[in-house]
Amino acid sequence: RTFGGITMNGCMAMNDAYGSDGDVMTDTWTIFGDPSLMVRTAIPATMTVTHNPTVFLGATSFEVQCDVEDALAVLSMNGEIVGSAYVVGGMANIVFPPLNVLDTMDLVVTAFNYFPYESTVEIIPDTGPYVVYATDTVNDNAGNANGLVDYNESILLGLGLTNTGSDDAIGVIASITTNSEFVSISDDNETYGDIFTEDTVSIADGYAFDVDENIPDGSIIGFTVTSMDESGRAIWESSFSLTAHAPVLSFVSFNVDDSSGNNNGLIDPGEKADISIKLTNGGSSQVFNVIGSLSTENEYITINNNDLSYGDLVGQDTVSAIFNITASEYAPEGTNVAFTISFTADYGISAENDFNIYLGQKPVLIMDFSRGVNSADAMMDCFIELNVGADIENNSMPPDLDVYKSIFVILGAYPDNHVLTNDEAGFLNTYLENGGRVYMEGGDTWAFDDQTSFHGKFMIDGYDDGLGDLNRINGSEGSMLKGFGFDFDGVNNYIDRLAPLEGAQVILQNENPEYATAISYEDETYKTIGSSADFGGLVDEEGSNKDVLMAEYLYFFGIDFVWASLNENTSADINVSIFPNPFDNDVEIRLATTIAQNAEISIYDLGGRKIKTLFKGKIQNGENGFVWDASKAKAGIYIYSVRTKDKNVVGKLMLTK
Repeated sequence: RTFGGITMNGCMAMNDAYGSDGDVMTDTWTIFGDPSLMVRTAIPATMTVTHNPTVFLGATSFEVQCDVEDALAVLSMNGEIVGSAYVVGGMANIVFPPLNVLDTMDLVVTAFNYFPYESTVEIIPDTGPYVVYATDTVNDNAGNANGLVDYNESILLGLGLTNTGSDDAIGVIASITTNSEFVSISDDNETYGDIFTEDTVSIADGYAFDVDENIPDGSIIGFTVTSMDESGRAIWESSFSLTAHAPVLSFVSFNVDDSSGNNNGLIDPGEKADISIKLTNGGSSQVFNVIGSLSTENEYITINNNDLSYGDLVGQDTVSAIFNITASEYAPEGTNVAFTISFTADYGISAENDFNIYLGQKPVLIMDFSRGVNSADAMMDCFIELNVGADIENNSMPPDLDVYKSIFVILGAYPDNHVLTNDEAGFLNTYLENGGRVYMEGGDTWAFDDQTSFHGKFMIDGYDDGLGDLNRINGSEGSMLKGFGFDFDGVNNYIDRLAPLEGAQVILQNENPEYATAISYEDETYKTIGSSADFGGLVDEEGSNKDVLMAEYLYFFGIDFVWASLNENTSADINVSIFPNPFDNDVEIRLATTIAQNAEISIYDLGGRKIKTLFKGKIQNGENGFVWDASKAKAGIYIYSVRTKDKNVVGKLMLTK
């Protein structure tokens, strides 16, 4: 929190990011200013501080009430510190040697991210009577009778007054006031009579006040006691404070249970699932009759039980309630659904929180740690062309990787490459073990950099740190990229040379000298593609471009896509016709083929997200017809895709209602 700590940590972070390239900056790293200065991290708030305005000559202690724990209270006089203490339990007791001069002390209370409180305390002579606050007693029998000041309570207050002076106080009358907007005093005056020197007189239930239902938990209610003798000439002021208690409702977390569906922990289109929403009362007072109401404006979600009872919660208690929802089968995969959970309780207590749940998994996350390569932009262009939704994170890793079907990691090439850390590798390793798909590229990550368990998942042997000799990169025979060919115009420094380990397959290789630059691997759980050449450096040419290459990667990963250019292309061995089109309920997709072959017919929305697999299997030689019942779908434009082993025929469908 200090200026010195922040700048030094910044220096260390720079070294982590730049390694030996940061040595010059480290040599000249300098702190200008006071290194112990506390740097605020939020808009400063105001403390509530109460204390007596005076202290007697000869006193050895002084009490300060404050609503911020660990705040530091300091008394000083003529530039020298008299004493200090930290606030514990709402009070700081400052102890010091006996005061021996009549003067004025400065009081300063400070706390992190709070405005400092400044005041003065006058040292007065110990002569004549002097009546001040001594004790208090809270009677809340009209409320929960716990002896504390709770929200929405009517309090009877007893006060004890002490005469700390050298003479008796005759005919004392005392009144109380407060500056709290949440307290209304209904009885502010009481007669104490005579209070002899060093004696205390207490009156039970002498005062009364009401506490507002909206008072914040932990509020310090400051009271001022004004006492006077029967003559009205001697007036003494003192102060005390009481702590208010109230509930604080807070959303904690949610959990998805789709055990009635495919039990993958996600809400998939067409699935019914439970959402367990956890609520806590973080306050210090009980809350009564809590109702939770779940809502969403998303058209694909039906909430089957909007309102549920959470019951009564004592302070620091946590309770869950289970809501049930249904996701439409027509909901696009990866839809981000915004939910609002609202809590209401007796006496106007309420809270509200928003949270989001993805339906199924989002198709792609790009994590770009590179500097100097343009792979992220090139990939994003491909995803736009293929109608695939993609998020991008620059130099960071989101906390929940499992919301993505696939992750593309870009590490860059020397000298601006990123070295994968053990923590980053650990998160990615867990993602793969949960059934993920990962593409990772980096010029140094396979041979020069230290290997992690995550690297081992790719089944790649980085056998040589390599040189700057990438030139022509071709698809490997027998692989999914057979027939592809690209000139390379990317970063070409010390590019690692790769070889496949058992079970892996070379998919791209440098022409001269010959070595693998990209290798794919698939096991029962996950799929990977590892590359040493940056995707953005591949030069498009006729019949071989990055859009088609990315389509092959996505097909290998099992990510659905639809070309943005909707050319109704047909081939010699298959013809597609649609009847009727436009249509208002059912549409028939007719396939005429000269050979029996496997085919898959899918329906997509304009976002490129699959909403229906109409057919997957073998079609016969001749005419084949398949009907899509779109009675539950919204009116609009849809895209059909007829995929065979080597063809993908796409076209538009117009649904009118």
